[in-house]
Amino acid sequence: MTRERDSATVPPPRPGVVRYLPLGGHGHVGRNCAVLETDAGIVILDCGVDFPDDDQLGIDVILPDMRYLIEREERLLGLVLTHGHMDHIGAVVWLLKEVDIPVYGPPFALALVREALREAGIADGVALRPIHAGSTFTLGDFSFEALHVNHSIPQTLAMAIETPVGLWIHSADFKIDLDPVDEPPIDLPRLGALGDQGVRVLLSDSTNIEREGFSGSERSARQGILDVVSSASGRVFITLFSTNVARVQSAVLAAEATGRRVVPFGWSLQRNIRIARELGLLRLTQDDLIVDPEQASDLPRDQILVLTTGSQGEARAGLSRLVRGDGRGLRMERGDTVVFSSRIIPGNERGVYALRDNLARAGIHVVAEGDHRVVHVSGHAYRDEHRTLIRLLRPDLLIPVHGDYRFLRAQAELGEQLGVGATQVMDNGMVLEVSSSGARVTSTIALRPQVVEGTSLAELGGPSMRERAKLAKAGLCVVRVVVDRDTGALLDGPLLLGRGISDEGDDDQQIEEARGAAEEAFRDLPDSARREARAVEEALRTAVRRTFRRISQRKPIVEVMVSLV
Repeated sequence: MTRERDSATVPPPRPGVVRYLPLGGHGHVGRNCAVLETDAGIVILDCGVDFPDDDQLGIDVILPDMRYLIEREERLLGLVLTHGHMDHIGAVVWLLKEVDIPVYGPPFALALVREALREAGIADGVALRPIHAGSTFTLGDFSFEALHVNHSIPQTLAMAIETPVGLWIHSADFKIDLDPVDEPPIDLPRLGALGDQGVRVLLSDSTNIEREGFSGSERSARQGILDVVSSASGRVFITLFSTNVARVQSAVLAAEATGRRVVPFGWSLQRNIRIARELGLLRLTQDDLIVDPEQASDLPRDQILVLTTGSQGEARAGLSRLVRGDGRGLRMERGDTVVFSSRIIPGNERGVYALRDNLARAGIHVVAEGDHRVVHVSGHAYRDEHRTLIRLLRPDLLIPVHGDYRFLRAQAELGEQLGVGATQVMDNGMVLEVSSSGARVTSTIALRPQVVEGTSLAELGGPSMRERAKLAKAGLCVVRVVVDRDTGALLDGPLLLGRGISDEGDDDQQIEEARGAAEEAFRDLPDSARREARAVEEALRTAVRRTFRRISQRKPIVEVMVSLV
């Protein structure tokens, strides 16, 4: 095991060495961000966010630790984006607040970045440089060729990267769809030609490596959605990821075929539809096909198809708002249909199933992945697709990326079965150096991801988060006393207010016992100590904590307020 180092202490690579350093995306799904570096400079591959777990209270998103990049701003050559999903572009704004570098990416991804930059007030002066399949460009020692791959968002690009130590391929998030809709199939001929040329390193998406077979074609989901909408009698609500433009197009086509109007519900969905139409990625045959929720309230229920976000059960997203009746004139009623045209992201199962259960209780028909009609296919390759890519490219070294650790390990094992020369499973912060003589992990840097809370940043696992977790687990008790400054006499209190201390409904009894303990602790203080706020605070805090620990084995946060008058 290599010794963990501070990022500032890591020197540039020696000439003839290419360094790979993941800052996110290894050992978890999301927050994808990696460094490619030579002695001539640094290229960043993607810069995304992760989303908080249920117990990470108050957090909007989680950012990669970008100190390694900020400390080396003068060596940064550019940021290359493979596609526009938030786990690949969501942290770009936060990086560009700190460094000034050009950003390369497909037009749809750059349009999403541009919107975020405008909202942050930093769009002026940022160099956004569009690339397409077949584009070539050079950054320092790295010569890039963009390659078309299929995914669940338009214009996803793998990267073929000529480096001083040979050809590297970054697969991006990918699948192999030989019969896609609205885009060409993955460019297998070019990938095969690159494999014949010789691939030194393959960085390959691992997300669905545990699923056997093939992920299926988007065309089957298009037909499944049409079948569901055609047979529905009331309003149809389709919940999906707002960046899945092909899926939005499938819903639009189903609406056109069945005489329905389309109602986008949710800010991100409305924005992405606008951008996709501006870029020619989404086509409408009727100018009046899309209506807003207020207009939809005047139409018959069987003439409406609502598109909404919130497929993961997010409380503030569109679907949950519709279920709560906050639909700007849209109401769900018995006999309506809700289609979950997405998979459940691991960790979201409980919230999604609870939402589906509430819909079923309301008499609403629910259609989801796994039902007899196909309404969703994954954007990530299954195991047989990984076999195909590895056999085409035949890399000397396979580095699995983008996934939980078991995904990375499983793909490495598959590579070994297929005769790959070497594999390297990496965690975030591991520094891999590749030269003409081989590849080895030379060190590990300490990473401290940051979290976004509103407009401010904090360290993941920092003091405020630990305090928040403790509050959620054990509750809070506030103690207030008023003391005569001159005599030390107790003028008022102790007054106690408790929140979330007991699950047994006996908060009042516990509070009363704690109040008695606080009063006794105050009486036991010497006269001189009663006139010192700090001494009173500590005595009362200790007494109240001990009381709750004795009664319930819980340790709530105890805050004492002493007023000397």
